[in-house]
Amino acid sequence: MEHIFDRVCVENGIEHRLTKVNHPWTNGQVERMNRTIKEATVKRYHYDSHQQLQTHLGDFIAAYNYARCLKTLQGLTPFEYICKIWTREPDRFIGNPTHHMPGLNIETHVRAAHHLHGDDTTVPLLARGGAKKARLWTYVRDDCPWNGGAPPAAVFRFSRDRAAINPNQHLAGWQGVLQPDAYGGYNDLYRADRDAGPVTSALCWAHARRKFFELADIARNVRKGKPAHQISPVALEAVKRIDTNFDIERELNGLDAEGRLAARQELSCPLVSSLHDWLLAERAKLSRHNNVAKAINYMFEKESRWQAFTAFLDDGRICLTNNAAERALRGVALGRKSCLFAGSERGGRRAAAMYTLIVTAK
Repeated sequence: MEHIFDRVCVENGIEHRLTKVNHPWTNGQVERMNRTIKEATVKRYHYDSHQQLQTHLGDFIAAYNYARCLKTLQGLTPFEYICKIWTREPDRFIGNPTHHMPGLNIETHVRAAHHLHGDDTTVPLLARGGAKKARLWTYVRDDCPWNGGAPPAAVFRFSRDRAAINPNQHLAGWQGVLQPDAYGGYNDLYRADRDAGPVTSALCWAHARRKFFELADIARNVRKGKPAHQISPVALEAVKRIDTNFDIERELNGLDAEGRLAARQELSCPLVSSLHDWLLAERAKLSRHNNVAKAINYMFEKESRWQAFTAFLDDGRICLTNNAAERALRGVALGRKSCLFAGSERGGRRAAAMYTLIVTAK
């Protein structure tokens, strides 16, 4: 007689025997799990109703999956082990397992946004012979500047390196506007042939301004023992022009997306167009090795770079800067002075989970 489990698998096209031998739910361990559940529920407690048993059973299985560390899984919980496999072999999964955590799922809330801020920073990871530089990534949803109504939240993810596969996995299946720095590791997300559709790039004007500001910072020159007059007049003028846009944005903070878009079209668009022509004219007068030319090239390095900087002119939900993500990572940067390192990849993932809760609560 065919078992009902086998029959349902056949009807739904599920080849359940293809999973790995040490998977906690298959290949001989189902019977052991049945005994574990029975001993934790009906053998130990009396239930007044079937609903009580069902509720307790759901709570027990959730606690087992997300909190029980198993020797057969190298000391990981079933959920952590599945996430580990998903990180290495995402093609084996229909969906992202992190979206199936019980209760309020912060990542699901963040990924539901049309516009996200993104950034990453280094964290020391214990390794043979010392510590190596690992990465902590953050993706922030902040609809407050355009009065979107949804509460702000941040998701943190840990990785051993800064390879491009990391943001690709973090944002697999997501489509919208991403506002990070100009790191090339995000470029695959912007491809037109991406399975989930291309992500729209929006770059940060604070990063562009910073490169000019460093060349026009009188106080910094004095601290370094340089004459105060040795500043670049072109860089100083660029800072002044960019600051005019920042002044406009401060007045638009809190307006709805439509109001921000209308004001930007009227006030910011002419200034940005004028800045574009002026920067190109000044770059033509400079050597390509000049520091000011390098600062200008940051905004025009590729054909799509200027388009990403001006994306805020076409969408009122896009911010002028990526400050939301940088604020989220500020605690990590301060923490580097207080903690030595993450002891393992598992410790890094748990630190990312704690940062997700803490920064979202803030």
